[in-house]
Amino acid sequence: MLVKISELFLAKYANDDNLSQSEFLRHKQRLYDFFKNFSNFINDHNVHRLVWRIKLTLGETPTEVKECKLREIRALQVVNWQVTIKQCELIERAICELDELYSQGLDCGQEERAFMKTTAVAIEECFKR
Repeated sequence: MLVKISELFLAKYANDDNLSQSEFLRHKQRLYDFFKNFSNFINDHNVHRLVWRIKLTLGETPTEVKECKLREIRALQVVNWQVTIKQCELIERAICELDELYSQGLDCGQEERAFMKTTAVAIEECFKR
């Protein structure tokens, strides 16, 4: 359902040349508000990943894209995530995508570096078992 809503938005508003910039921004904000409200009740990594893809598609700032990626990683890090190979694989993918953002020139703070490093170490330990 969420993918369909996103597809409809992109088809109707993002690709409409007749739509004014202010109307497009208003509809885009409503879509983001919808996802934010949805994720307040259901913390699913797939929702955050979908929002990340939409923000990439619409050319949002790298900082906003990074925040979506960090929310996805946090949603994946449920209790005992480091002992489940599937969870580790999903987090590893998200960390690699986040690292790609940093390699494109996005600033990475000390906390974010430490977060990525400790997560990578935990994933490595999981794969060793």
